[in-house]
Amino acid sequence: MKKLTPNLMVESVDETIVFYRDVLGFKVVMTLPEAGVKDFAILQWGNVELMLQSRKSIREDLPFMAEQPIGASSILYVEVEGIQALHDRISGKVSVLLPMRKTFYGMQEFCIRDPHGYVIVFAEPVA
Repeated sequence: MKKLTPNLMVESVDETIVFYRDVLGFKVVMTLPEAGVKDFAILQWGNVELMLQSRKSIREDLPFMAEQPIGASSILYVEVEGIQALHDRISGKVSVLLPMRKTFYGMQEFCIRDPHGYVIVFAEPVA
């Protein structure tokens, strides 16, 4: 394997871009279409890449996904550098599910939910 890029089904790619770009700090790499209401986007933050795709677009590409609920039973686990600075920057702007904590497996982490119900854990090895 070379790479894993989650593709998150969302109702509005445009609204979701605002959250991931303006709140979390992702960079928009590309959108389709480039202008107007977006059906698809690729976002990047360092080595982490996400795809966002509208339910309408997924229905056309992967019909078996059309009736799946938005949000997931999976968790996006993202290792970061400077977790405290990230936590401080986004606190009050996100739905925090678990506050900052040290785990038994040597990570400092906290957990949020994005506007569509996707769960994201941000983690950094404890020094």
